[in-house]
Amino acid sequence: MKTILGILVHRITDPHRYDPTRKIAIESGFDEVLVYTPPDVNLKQTTIHGYVYVNKEWIKQTEPFPSITYDIGYYNEPALMQKMRQMKRLRSLPLIGYSIGSKWTIHRHLAQARLLRPFLIPTQLANDTRPILNMIQKSHSVMVKPLNGSGGKGIFRITKKEDNYELSDHLQTTPITLSRSELEQRLSKTLRKQRYLVQKWIDIRDKHDCVFDIRAFMQKNRHGQWQMTGIGVRQGKEETMTSNLSGGGQAHHVQPFLRKQYDESTADALYRKLVRLSEYIPPFLERSYNTRLAELGLDLAIDRQQQIWIIEVNIKPGKTLMRKLGHFDTDHEALRAPIEYARFLVDRFHKQRR
Repeated sequence: MKTILGILVHRITDPHRYDPTRKIAIESGFDEVLVYTPPDVNLKQTTIHGYVYVNKEWIKQTEPFPSITYDIGYYNEPALMQKMRQMKRLRSLPLIGYSIGSKWTIHRHLAQARLLRPFLIPTQLANDTRPILNMIQKSHSVMVKPLNGSGGKGIFRITKKEDNYELSDHLQTTPITLSRSELEQRLSKTLRKQRYLVQKWIDIRDKHDCVFDIRAFMQKNRHGQWQMTGIGVRQGKEETMTSNLSGGGQAHHVQPFLRKQYDESTADALYRKLVRLSEYIPPFLERSYNTRLAELGLDLAIDRQQQIWIIEVNIKPGKTLMRKLGHFDTDHEALRAPIEYARFLVDRFHKQRR
């Protein structure tokens, strides 16, 4: 019986972009790769009409369910999200890792660990304007984030200024001034569109007043153990509120960057703490969710009092940072690790069936 690795994506524009993935899969012991999207899956017939590699070309044909699937897609449309929920319930269509929910869900899980609580930014779910206004009253300045947002999109900051409020979003360099009633009207309109959470604003700017954070790339390896594949700094442009590279940010190696911000011993101590924290989070989340995870992107930050904060946890972290740092070996390892972990899982499934 053939061992097939499924690659699940939200759309397929050119299947040849998965040539490197297929090469690693074959090297890892898979017989073939099947690239597909959720609409390609026939749940009743347990078949998939996806792309397979035949005579040096990708052709679309109907195949049985793969042995295991590496899900790298992003599903924002309701129909795709519903199909994914149905697919994840099937034992016959296993994934190497599963979802861990929204930013709020992840925050609540992290808060269950006493060791992690000091690193969590004060956060509330914003079902209406009250949690936002209450946190502004307590913290003076807050960040409001979409519950399921990514790339810094939809984030805005509100700061209390005497009798008024200043509001700026990830696209604005100059904030707008609003009265309380204007702010409430704007918030009410925004909250009707999608769900948000509110966090205390943390000053994570560097010496040059640029926002920066640290992305730790954690993955399971061929032995089923967590490893840090890479770690780097993302530094935002001046006067922007996020560090996203897509918004013009810069990539830096962590230790040299920290040594420019602090004295050497402080920088090295912070680096060790970042690594320990990054190594603790993935296995804790697996236990807390009681589900299988394969890779996580941990976004951490350091404020001006040298306090480390957990900004975000991503289950499908982009690999742009490692490429920008010139970590080509790391970039290759980041692609290889989940495929080798998939092979590890298939072998374990076979042993369990015996």
